[in-house]
Amino acid sequence: MRWLVLMTGLLLSSPAWSHIRWFVGADLEPVSFGWQTTYIWLIAGGVLYCIIGYIIAMKAPLLDGKNSFFKEWPYQAQWRVISFLTGLVLLLSAFKNEFFAPNINIEIEWLRTVCNIAELIVGATLITTVWPRLSGILLLVTAVFGLIAVDFALWIDYLFEIIGLGFMFYYLHNRPLAIWWLRLGVGAQLMGLAIHNKFIHPELGVQFLQDYNWNFMPMIGFENFNDLAFVFSAGVAELCFGLLIFFGIATRFAVISVSVFFVVTIAMMGPADLFGHLPLIAAAITLISLGSGRNEKLESWIGFSSLDPKPA
Repeated sequence: MRWLVLMTGLLLSSPAWSHIRWFVGADLEPVSFGWQTTYIWLIAGGVLYCIIGYIIAMKAPLLDGKNSFFKEWPYQAQWRVISFLTGLVLLLSAFKNEFFAPNINIEIEWLRTVCNIAELIVGATLITTVWPRLSGILLLVTAVFGLIAVDFALWIDYLFEIIGLGFMFYYLHNRPLAIWWLRLGVGAQLMGLAIHNKFIHPELGVQFLQDYNWNFMPMIGFENFNDLAFVFSAGVAELCFGLLIFFGIATRFAVISVSVFFVVTIAMMGPADLFGHLPLIAAAITLISLGSGRNEKLESWIGFSSLDPKPA
């Protein structure tokens, strides 16, 4: 029964509401996890999921290896889709007086104007897809500029994603390296969101659940699975997905897992969730099609080149 609880909590708690700050206020009373035995089982479930991913990487090449049954569609088309959707998000954010995300509204008028102009320039460059290297440089500049203009507690939720996309566009001429950077950015962003928005600030998730009543576990007989346990399970799931993607272990397996939750939450939350996650959705499609984009020299230098014996 406990294994059923942990697997249900992990697999059905949705990490796709990772950018949870879009839907709840900023000034909330801090909440602490305290102690629940359920947490041990949820962590065990996360470890089990990672082990399954590693086994898939080694033993199931048809799912996640070089000779996968996933058919690659043209590389040029894939990066153009990511470029267009990222540019679209930036342009619409500029028109809405937001900076990259719905929850970042810069109050200083002249600084907000500068940010909106920068978004228009970067967005237009990305949509045209004419100068990908320039687009990459501008995204990296945006990442640095955000550190100056935006509260770090807000910007950290987008920083790794922007850096990953920036380096991907900069290195488009080297496909393995470009996909490698995209994978690292997506994986790091998922782990960062899990730690920052779920483990450090669980009050965000608790407030979300109070507003939207997504914690269905008590309704199916698990009365002790309270809102904090649900937030913890979402954090564990998101952290596990991010770890597998970041290290290139069963990349497709992990991205498909995340994508399922994206579809569910977009259907439930509507256009706001769809719009904000367009770059990540395009990145997910690319990683499912192309795999991990391993770079042997770089990963050997970093020290985790041996983690996936059958890299995608």
